[in-house]
Amino acid sequence: PGTVENAEEIPGKDGEIYFGSNLEARLLELHCVTPDGLSSHKKEELRRLIGAKLNPKHGERSLIFADEPEKTYYVKYSGSIPYTPNSNWFDFVLPFKSTKPYIIGTYLNTYSGSGEVINEGTEETPLNIEIQGPATNPSLVIGGEEINYSGTIAEGETLTIDTESKEVELNGVNVIENYSGNFPKLQPGTTNVIAGNNAIF
Repeated sequence: PGTVENAEEIPGKDGEIYFGSNLEARLLELHCVTPDGLSSHKKEELRRLIGAKLNPKHGERSLIFADEPEKTYYVKYSGSIPYTPNSNWFDFVLPFKSTKPYIIGTYLNTYSGSGEVINEGTEETPLNIEIQGPATNPSLVIGGEEINYSGTIAEGETLTIDTESKEVELNGVNVIENYSGNFPKLQPGTTNVIAGNNAIF
């Protein structure tokens, strides 16, 4: 994706003050060609089918390429489709926009207990943490950052911590008042985690 530079110029001074950069939305164009040998009726039928699948009212959809099934783009149809008719086939361009500039991993990685957790991406990623009872006042250390829960988790109960939405729930009930610490995210590379055997993330 492209970048947005955040900077300000001061009249009478050289250069500019730089406040960092952000990533823009990602634009994707897929160039497509239909099979040969289509009748006029079949071409129109295929055009309508493509249009129905790309209805922008459906919001974002996942886009996965066959040669990279482990990577997911979340895109929405944006723009119009250039259409080139031919005698018994046609080609077209699908315009997509991904408001999330990052490629998301298709598959979730699950870890249990203490050890090294690997983030194979290039950006920090949030965690979904589950602590299954029985446990009393459980704590975890993620990359040197400690988080704690004050209270008892009975057998059969599950405490969930979502470090992206910053939600802490016990069996679906908000218990954030019993939580202390930040909401850590995994940095790229390897992170050391110290947790009890009943912690899954």
